[in-house]
Amino acid sequence: MCIRDRYQRRVHGDHFLEQMEDEKTLLISQVAEMGFSTNAVERAWRGSANKTIDGLIEWLGQHEADPDLNDPLPANPEEPQPGAGKSISSMVNQAFATKLQELGNSKNVSEKALLLTGNKSVEDAIQWIYENKDEPDFEEELTLVEQEGGGEQKPKVVLTPEEAAKQAMELQRMLREKRLAREKEEEREREKERVRSGKEMAMAKKMLDEAELKREAERKMREKKEDEVAKAKILEQLQRDREERFGKGSAPVKKKEEEPLEKVKFAISQMKVVYPTHSYGTQLKTCFQTLKIYLENVLKNPGEDKFRKINMANKAFQERIQPMIGAVNILNSCGFVEDQGTLVMGSVDHNLLKDVAAKLEYELYYL
Repeated sequence: MCIRDRYQRRVHGDHFLEQMEDEKTLLISQVAEMGFSTNAVERAWRGSANKTIDGLIEWLGQHEADPDLNDPLPANPEEPQPGAGKSISSMVNQAFATKLQELGNSKNVSEKALLLTGNKSVEDAIQWIYENKDEPDFEEELTLVEQEGGGEQKPKVVLTPEEAAKQAMELQRMLREKRLAREKEEEREREKERVRSGKEMAMAKKMLDEAELKREAERKMREKKEDEVAKAKILEQLQRDREERFGKGSAPVKKKEEEPLEKVKFAISQMKVVYPTHSYGTQLKTCFQTLKIYLENVLKNPGEDKFRKINMANKAFQERIQPMIGAVNILNSCGFVEDQGTLVMGSVDHNLLKDVAAKLEYELYYL
């Protein structure tokens, strides 16, 4: 134990000296036991103005992202050096001090020996000098460290082991809750990113599937038209052969026309493939409902021209019918023919319109 500490023991008592020696070590040990490195806690001790467990924990929380947090602590030139403070000359018997100096002792040693022996006598001081001459700080000046504003430095309050343990557990709980909250937030952000990525992938797949369905529907419709063209060519060739054999006056070969209702059923089946409900919602249902209204208006009012004409520039037609592949084909199969931006129905086939309306009603029931 150094001479300076012995003086503090005499002035303030054993408990104060123990606190002065152990305060930093105790706090650093307690905080380090919470999972922080010793280097990090040493940095917190140096950097925090609040030299308590709360203060160190708060500082560590504020600097947890520092890249050098766990690196060894460099020397701090600003730390107070031993010997700085108020001189003890006024507190010792200077007559005794002069006698000790005449015996060959330095002023520092003489005053220190007298102060630490209570200024009782030169003999007691000489005995003290003899007993402590090998101490490493024997020749150092003993001073009183003062707080700002004057007065001797008073000991800081250090928690009892029970209080320190209780506070450490509470701080551990707070740190754990803070860490869990941070991890929960990070997990929530990861989940958002996963959902976003999943939605983007699902949307991309949906677009690919829909594009493939449209291509398939268009391919089938194109093949159907090609078949019709091929059949027409065959009929023309048959007609030419018949005329060569029987003359031009022979009866023409009749082309077997596909029934309009079959065309409607084919178009409806293709639209159900291209526009599934899980992808397009009620879009197909709205289209079928609009087609059904067109046909029912004609059936209820067959003699009124306004119901046998559909303006293709109409907003409802543009939004519900025009974009839907196959919808105009259904109207064509029912007798509507395009004429300068308007679909016009000539003669009304009541049976066909009733059958198509019934088919649409049936499909709407299951949509």
